[in-house]
Amino acid sequence: MGMIRPKNYRIHLEPDLERFEFSGRAEILLETLQPVSEVTLDSLNLDLIGCVARAGGELLKCSYTLDAKEEALSVSLPQKISGEAELLIDY
Repeated sequence: MGMIRPKNYRIHLEPDLERFEFSGRAEILLETLQPVSEVTLDSLNLDLIGCVARAGGELLKCSYTLDAKEEALSVSLPQKISGEAELLIDY
């Protein structure tokens, strides 16, 4: 993430103690140093439900791929974003 700086993380978790699982949402405030169309994050053992980006007052639905071997989540943005943006990831 050399062109992207995380500024703030908000994590909400809802544990299911009977099934030993959890669901939740990560809200990540980012600052991009130049326009970007993809964000890669560390990820381990997450089943994603969806991902959107909030940039310039718009909500943009994002596609994503999980690489279990590399423990990475790659989020593809539908358009390049620059400046501040927020990723909203549901799992």
